[in-house]
Amino acid sequence: MFTFRTPPDGPPQSLGPLETEVLELIWQHGPMTVREVLEALPPEPKRAYTTVMTILSRLAEKSLLTREKEGNGFRYHPATDKASFEMDNAKRIFSSLFSGFGRHAIQPLVESLDNLDSKDLEKLEAQIQHLRKQRNDLD
Repeated sequence: MFTFRTPPDGPPQSLGPLETEVLELIWQHGPMTVREVLEALPPEPKRAYTTVMTILSRLAEKSLLTREKEGNGFRYHPATDKASFEMDNAKRIFSSLFSGFGRHAIQPLVESLDNLDSKDLEKLEAQIQHLRKQRNDLD
């Protein structure tokens, strides 16, 4: 699984499979050290301590994790919960798509809505009506 993250000033970036797996572990288990992440990962493929340390450092550099000093190392914490992360990334991706492709980005999006259940479609319709009302109030 690849998770997309769009930097404010650039095109979407994808997180690699190991970055995604490590982030998922920390969301599930809470704050973890490099050793704890290494032990929680599946035994195959075998990964080096330094590989996991590098992945955690990169996730911290991307502001997806925060870290606090613990002994000779760090304990890594999620910078946000999974739902907020996914919502923020979806907004950034769609914003990037719309700014790059304009109205041409909307048709595939609308066509993909058939995967939503009725309740989700109703929520989406209510959000669209709310946006229309806000715009009308500004006019």
